Amino acid sequence: MLEFIPLWGIGDLASAWQILQIANRPNTGLAFDFWHYIRGGREDALLRSIPGSKISYVQVTDAEGSLPTGRSLFDDCLFHRLPPGQGGLPIKQLLDILCEIGGIERLGPEVFSAKLDALSAEEIGQALREPYWQALANSGIG
Repeated sequence: MLEFIPLWGIGDLASAWQILQIANRPNTGLAFDFWHYIRGGREDALLRSIPGSKISYVQVTDAEGSLPTGRSLFDDCLFHRLPPGQGGLPIKQLLDILCEIGGIERLGPEVFSAKLDALSAEEIGQALREPYWQALANSGIG
């Protein structure tokens, strides 16, 4: 599984997809993280062209709609993500596209935040449970 991360060498969906096409192996796929996709440069037409079978895992997260002035990508990625539906990312639109292409095989929340870091695992689960299931329900998945 290959995960594109805008902070490092494979920074966007296009680069990751190109690598998978060159590798041309049946056992390869992409980890699709909402934050990485938006901050790496959203390309919905490209996403729609990728076979859903090549999306290995979906990481649902939210954040402010755009990177705030003065905040680094690193800081935004590790400390300022939000539960689904509590930020400005197009959660429903992305879930809808992934459903259209058959890319929802495995999914779960991935929320790095300073606020959640201060909580126990049980409290984190409680804080994410409702927003995550609501995001899925809004897209007809849950």
